[in-house]
Amino acid sequence: MTAIHIGSCTFLPDSGEIKSSTGTEILQPQNAKVFYQLAKQQDQIVSRNALMDSAWPNQIVTDESLTHAICAIRKALKNNGCGLTIETLHKRGYRLSCPCHSKAQPVSNSVLLRGALSMCVVVLGLFMWVS
Repeated sequence: MTAIHIGSCTFLPDSGEIKSSTGTEILQPQNAKVFYQLAKQQDQIVSRNALMDSAWPNQIVTDESLTHAICAIRKALKNNGCGLTIETLHKRGYRLSCPCHSKAQPVSNSVLLRGALSMCVVVLGLFMWVS
């Protein structure tokens, strides 16, 4: 499998390594499979079932197995210091997020209205000054 670049980190799925400028963390094989699925679908919700199927195919495991894997991955990400986080979305799954990929926030209508009013005042002031 090829390396996956996420923000300032590089994940090497075959070895389970998460590399950054501050160091390298190595994930256990099952944890690496879980992280691989999250990394492939960064910023998207990945269901618990999808993660369990990818890490433990054709095996019956409890939810605790995935919970322990997520906990170990979070610890590795924290130790690595690359800024990646795994969000738990109740009853939906998990999402890998990178703060360095922040998305543009929509501007509210009140901000736009204040800007338009300010522009009108400036234009009116210039008009009055010229007259």
